[in-house]
Amino acid sequence: MFWWRTLHNGLPLRQNLVRRGFRIEYSCPFGCDESESESHLFKDCPFAKLVWFELKLMIRTESISQNSIIDWIDFWIRDQDTNNAHIRNSLIPEAITICWSIYTQRNQVLFQDGKRDHNDVLHRVSHVMKNIQHAFELPSLDPFFALDRPHHRPAPSLPRHVANSSSITIFCCWRKDALSRTKSVILYSYHNSRIYPLIMLVVNMKNNMLTSVVQCLRRWMLMPHDPHFKAVICIPNRNLISQLHQRTLAPLTYSIIIDDIVAINSPYGNFTFTFLPQLEAAAP
Repeated sequence: MFWWRTLHNGLPLRQNLVRRGFRIEYSCPFGCDESESESHLFKDCPFAKLVWFELKLMIRTESISQNSIIDWIDFWIRDQDTNNAHIRNSLIPEAITICWSIYTQRNQVLFQDGKRDHNDVLHRVSHVMKNIQHAFELPSLDPFFALDRPHHRPAPSLPRHVANSSSITIFCCWRKDALSRTKSVILYSYHNSRIYPLIMLVVNMKNNMLTSVVQCLRRWMLMPHDPHFKAVICIPNRNLISQLHQRTLAPLTYSIIIDDIVAINSPYGNFTFTFLPQLEAAAP
């Protein structure tokens, strides 16, 4: 969501807000006298320059020929040279994470009395990149996550009203990993004996499982979908299904997220939630 808003110039940066008529200070929150624009915040600001250079990429933003970091990342995304594949694959995820971490630090400075400390940005990037690397290693650590391999198990038996529907069926499952002390939630579809992952959320073992499930659901539902897209989402928990159908039943720990899910679904009713007890046994 952050990167989508960045690409569409939708971040509420001070320069953007001033252009929309807000009467606010437009200077950079990291102590610069420059206007807070996207190109300044992520590339030209001395704070951003320090972050980019001190990370393992050791990039001097002055040497980037593109007008902004966004254009620079887009250049690498569009690059088709196979000789640059290793650079592209390692650079793009970390560069996007760096932008997100700088923006997060900016928000903490503005709204939470956060420090203008570039080390906070560096530590946040390191933590996220470790989680990303762990996600890529999961298939080799646990067959449960080997989602790119064909599976020849029979498809889970569906409720009759779901099986006779033209909607796409999406399955939700979760797993605990005692070794890494994490919980993982995944949404996937199942077609022609193959599993197609849609989204996965990895959280700390201490996190409430159902809270993580609804967070994962909300993230996927917020992704761009065709207005005519219909999906039946099968979840192996009767309580959560009841809460999704009647949000007043949801506990305070995640009632706001349930409200978001209902609001996202309300314009077209594209998503239907149903209980499927066989799901855990048939999960990948």
